[in-house]
Amino acid sequence: MSWISIASSEDPPQDNPPFESGRERDIRHTGDEVIGACGCKLWADEGVEIISLVTLTRFQHQGVGTRLILENIKKCKDLGFKWFFAMTVAVDVFLNVGFKKTDYQNLPLKIWVDCASCPHNESDPGGKGCNEEAVELWLD
Repeated sequence: MSWISIASSEDPPQDNPPFESGRERDIRHTGDEVIGACGCKLWADEGVEIISLVTLTRFQHQGVGTRLILENIKKCKDLGFKWFFAMTVAVDVFLNVGFKKTDYQNLPLKIWVDCASCPHNESDPGGKGCNEEAVELWLD
């Protein structure tokens, strides 16, 4: 198995902070098969959101998701970031690498934008019907 890092940068919107100032995704594959992916969004002075963690079912519980999360944290820590957060259904994976559950209201306002179009959202992030939990990690 090997790792591929795919990076893209986007110009931040000028009139609507918080903004996504960059995005990077790590993809793990074996041969020609992608077995997992994870990304991060850098939010202006607000920390890093770990996004889109996914692992093929038959590769779950083998450390793929954990390694993807840790690789994203390392890259962003090297850039000086100390606060990481996610809205996730894979809570145990995040807890295993040191994240703690938190109230979604502790996260940047941006989650309201993402959650507004979610089919599981009936009112607000973390509200009735939401299938994700908020987690965060603070580094020293």
